[in-house]
Amino acid sequence: MSESRGRNERAWRFWTDTLRGATRIVAPMVDHSELAWRMMCREHGGAELCYTPMLHSANYARDIVYRRDNSASCIGDRPLIVQFCGNDPETLIKAASFLPNGSYDAVDINLGCPQTIAKRGHYGAFLMDEWDLLSDLFKRLTLEISVPVTCKIRVFESISKTVDYAMMLEASGVSLLTVHGRQRHQKGRDTGIASWEHITAVRQAVGIPVVANGNVQCAEDVSQCLRVTGVAGVMSAEGNLYNPFLFVGKNPLVWEAATLYLSYVDKYSCPLSFVRGHLFKLLFHCLQVHEDLRDLLAYAKSLVAMREFVSAVEVKCSQCVKVGKPDVDWVDAMKLYPKPHWWCQSYRRVLDGGLRPPRREVGSSVGNRAAKRAHRHPRVGRATRRQFVPCVDCTMPSGAACPLERCRKCCYKHRGTHPCQYHNKHSRKLERSRTMPGFSNSSVNKEEKTGNLTEVHNEIHPGKLTESCESSV
Repeated sequence: MSESRGRNERAWRFWTDTLRGATRIVAPMVDHSELAWRMMCREHGGAELCYTPMLHSANYARDIVYRRDNSASCIGDRPLIVQFCGNDPETLIKAASFLPNGSYDAVDINLGCPQTIAKRGHYGAFLMDEWDLLSDLFKRLTLEISVPVTCKIRVFESISKTVDYAMMLEASGVSLLTVHGRQRHQKGRDTGIASWEHITAVRQAVGIPVVANGNVQCAEDVSQCLRVTGVAGVMSAEGNLYNPFLFVGKNPLVWEAATLYLSYVDKYSCPLSFVRGHLFKLLFHCLQVHEDLRDLLAYAKSLVAMREFVSAVEVKCSQCVKVGKPDVDWVDAMKLYPKPHWWCQSYRRVLDGGLRPPRREVGSSVGNRAAKRAHRHPRVGRATRRQFVPCVDCTMPSGAACPLERCRKCCYKHRGTHPCQYHNKHSRKLERSRTMPGFSNSSVNKEEKTGNLTEVHNEIHPGKLTESCESSV
């Protein structure tokens, strides 16, 4: 690390002086790393550096309400890095100009978001292949923004290409590089394991501080990552959401953690959707066992209702603590976890002996969204739908019980020569409707329409067929 430190003294001074050599970092998380959560992690969870949620640069530059709702900070919320997403330097520079002076220490550009919305907006991990654009963007930002510029990236499959990518960003003026050791396609159920080997190679190649992200489930993982990769700091995202006390090696009772978070929400207000998301993750393991409590959280419309939900969780889990002996449901829901469901602990994915197989085959014409639906509801696929026999006279499906294998329209046409009991009920109903004024049916030919209209008019006004009516007929 001493060799790397000598290559870029400016970046390392920024790390040691401004960011205070932080080694335990809370990641930028959309709708989750708001001020209330950051302050709880700083004061109780051992976090030394925090990021804001990812902010859309175009929205921040043009929408005053968006800026007001996403600029909350306080004196104790330092050091702090603001993260933007985008691909236009003019928009990013304008967005950074609206940031409150003295309330942040650096601007981070998101190059790691793998979600579909990032693909549509052409930002995040979907800029990984556009090196010329990124080089020009960071060179421009470092000149126009008064604070250091950092970025968060994902890795390529090839270690050498990942190293070249990181060195290009360093040459463009980036002062801090956070490396998430997963590739762009590794997300959701296919998240898999992050590669510390890629992170180690990047750290050895560049002369700026590197932060590692991925595979951090507990405090021991933080120490091991620092030792194996040699990075300057370790960032936690998902692990922090399920156990905000991860950095200090604590596993508090879930309802105590939820109550503490709600106390910070009282002090630093945030949207109720953020609170619901945090409570769901903090109490995730309890809800796997006590599924009847989920509706209380889903339908809670106020902080009072949220507290009532947490109290209900405490009552349920206290009974489990008294018993102290897991039942069958507990084993099925929590067999992957080392601790009971009433303790805060990180979420673990089942890998089935490795990475889960993809939802669809390579080269398949079925899209990802359709494949997800088929995976969730396998019996609703097209191959299992009911097959109808086509009508003998047209391409429409025939009646299910029609002995002539005709659709309703064709069967009605042949009602005189081949009567059908299945469609007879409809035939009688249609005959009655033909006597009503204004009758119109596309299945009746033009001559039938003309005759019916004349008959109907004569029944209503006998002997008074006017010229206008005759001309219209």
